[in-house]
Amino acid sequence: LLSKAMGDEKTKQWLEYNLSLIPKTIEQSRAYVAARGAKILSYSITIDGYDSMSSVMCTQDEVDPGTEKARKELEERLVKRKAEKKETEERLEKQRAEKQEQEERQYNLKIDGKDVTDLTGKMVELLGTSTSIGVMENGVSTFDVLA
Repeated sequence: LLSKAMGDEKTKQWLEYNLSLIPKTIEQSRAYVAARGAKILSYSITIDGYDSMSSVMCTQDEVDPGTEKARKELEERLVKRKAEKKETEERLEKQRAEKQEQEERQYNLKIDGKDVTDLTGKMVELLGTSTSIGVMENGVSTFDVLA
């Protein structure tokens, strides 16, 4: 291309124009890369002809202090959420245990009566239920009667 530009005025003007754009292009690339927190290590431009131009840029990213701060904040939030989740699970487990304990409570009632029918009537009256009362053993209701 260079030897052709020496003999052809149009090619010479084209090449000079494109070469004059290179410093501005490199400066724009440097600004773009710096805005991302990186730097240019190398920049290569190849011009093979009117229809063949290419550039290769090698950059090195540097850790942005803002990124490090954001990472630490995220880790702190995750630790906090984990602690909150653990507290919630412990509270729910405690509630489940209390509920189960309430369901497993046994009540001792003392009811005086003349016979089983009288005792059953008094228990229904006291408990407000018409269901079977007592422990069922072989289909028979049993009562502990204290004298």
